[in-house]
Amino acid sequence: MRFLHTWPLVRRFLYGLTIVTALAAALYFFWPTQERHVLITARPLITGTRIEEGALKTVPVPSRYVPEDFLSPNAVLPEMWDGISLKAGTILTESLLAASPAGRAIPPGFADIPLLIDAAYTPELENGDLVDIWALPSSCDSSECAATRIAQNIYVVSSAAKEGTSWASSAQRKIILRLPGSDTEKVLGYAGGGILSVVLHSRGGPPPL
Repeated sequence: MRFLHTWPLVRRFLYGLTIVTALAAALYFFWPTQERHVLITARPLITGTRIEEGALKTVPVPSRYVPEDFLSPNAVLPEMWDGISLKAGTILTESLLAASPAGRAIPPGFADIPLLIDAAYTPELENGDLVDIWALPSSCDSSECAATRIAQNIYVVSSAAKEGTSWASSAQRKIILRLPGSDTEKVLGYAGGGILSVVLHSRGGPPPL
């Protein structure tokens, strides 16, 4: 009998939950979102073929459908595509590029390290830039805090903006740095327990060989 008395309340709750879920789904799919311009294949791109004019094109895509490691329209690409064959309409990403022999050509004694840094602590970067990496103390006992340079003249393999979430204080930037072995452990150690800042050293430098 108790169930019969409470059933109307349960039924109203279920109806309300269904309506809220439907509204949330409608807002997710129809609410205006920011767009990003990405590179996609205009036609199938076959392994071992030359990337000719017209093989790629730039299109706007809603941000929520863009991979984190997408390639910007001004990304530098190899003349020959050595990665896996791609269908027309595929968004080009760092992962697809890194799957090619050209993307795996890391000099001996170096390592490509990905870092996710608050956008407030890094300038706008481009592939090929040289940067210095500074470690900032997470807390200070005095009114002044001194930063420490932990690596210098580091080559930027790639840099991509990552949108902030509703609970994050600001946007972030994902960068891949080519570090010599002597700096790798130091940078990763600070990245796990401190704050890193990237300072643009010079633009358009040659990669380490």
